[in-house]
Amino acid sequence: MEVTLAECDALCDEMDTSISTAFLGQIAPRRNEATDGALASLLATLRDKAQQRGDTMEELRTKSRQLEALVHERQDELDQYEHAALPVHHSRIDVHESLSPLLNESAFRACLATPKASLP
Repeated sequence: MEVTLAECDALCDEMDTSISTAFLGQIAPRRNEATDGALASLLATLRDKAQQRGDTMEELRTKSRQLEALVHERQDELDQYEHAALPVHHSRIDVHESLSPLLNESAFRACLATPKASLP
């Protein structure tokens, strides 16, 4: 199953909503001292995990934007090659269509795993 960048961004937003922890700081402490320590520990753990997930989501958004910029950059390069080839070859070549077998999920994941140093 292929997922578009827009769908990925929508999933990120959906996950942000599901891990929102604004309510955690608003829980009133219980009067029972025996459970206060356990509750405070649990709340601290939940806050830490939520912060980690939030950081991960932000990192995924950044990588998604970087990948989208890279895709646009590569499409612009392909368009330049295509326009340069047109005066030489009278038949029209669709460069994007010829590369479609190469654009698959494994290549997408490999690109995410090894971002280029030239990206912001």
